[in-house]
Amino acid sequence: MKIKRTLNNNAAIAENHDGVDVLVMGPGIAFGKKTGDSVEISKVEKTLFLKNKEVMNKFTDLVIDVPMDQIEIAERIINLAKMKLGKKLNEIVYVNLTDHIHIAVKRARD
Repeated sequence: MKIKRTLNNNAAIAENHDGVDVLVMGPGIAFGKKTGDSVEISKVEKTLFLKNKEVMNKFTDLVIDVPMDQIEIAERIINLAKMKLGKKLNEIVYVNLTDHIHIAVKRARD
């Protein structure tokens, strides 16, 4: 995978072997990396592909500011909901829930 855009030290948009843009996350995955550099597969902890480009762009913007632990919490909640409901959820839930958790934590700290 090749990096197309670094978001922060722990996240980047990369092009996979099929030429599809995916969000890759992991500790230090994009540290010191530039566009065109290879992603160290051993550092990839999570890969996210959202079909809707607009939703992917919104989620990408969130990842820049939201700590990794809050993103992981949102993902766990979404995965649990999918299993319990036995249904696919709209992709926008990744953006909305992650943003909601981030704002709630920020308010609690303030």
